[in-house]
Amino acid sequence: MTLSSVAQVVVLGVSVAAIVFLIWKFAPRYLRGRRKKKTKREARIVLGERLEPDQTSADLLAQAEALARSGDLRAAIRKAYIALLCELGDRKVISLAQHKTNRDYLGAVRDRPSLFLSMRGLTNSFEIHWYGFVPPGEDDWKEFRNGYQQALKTPNLS
Repeated sequence: MTLSSVAQVVVLGVSVAAIVFLIWKFAPRYLRGRRKKKTKREARIVLGERLEPDQTSADLLAQAEALARSGDLRAAIRKAYIALLCELGDRKVISLAQHKTNRDYLGAVRDRPSLFLSMRGLTNSFEIHWYGFVPPGEDDWKEFRNGYQQALKTPNLS
């Protein structure tokens, strides 16, 4: 009789300990996932250009359009390329970092063939007109802008 009572107490104690352990182990993860944290965006630096926390890829593209209208096509292509990188970063396709180069970003999309092809053309155009100092023409800007829009229409771009 006493052995049975002792066994019941031991089983009950082990059960309570197991329940407490499971709550301790999994409750923080469950509660953390339920509550939404509002993260404050910080300023970003992409290809050496400082972007304000509230600056979006649409803002950057609008600035690129304004630069193109004013005749600064070289700067317009650079700004549009940075807008593309920011858009891909916002969609979690690539991760933006101050130390990354345009080739690093291109390599990050290598596993998405259609996006890679579109982005490779845009990267080459950016390099030729920004680093190569080949003066872009109006057609170069239109081609770049169309390539930008095509890249963002790529299927499976989350």
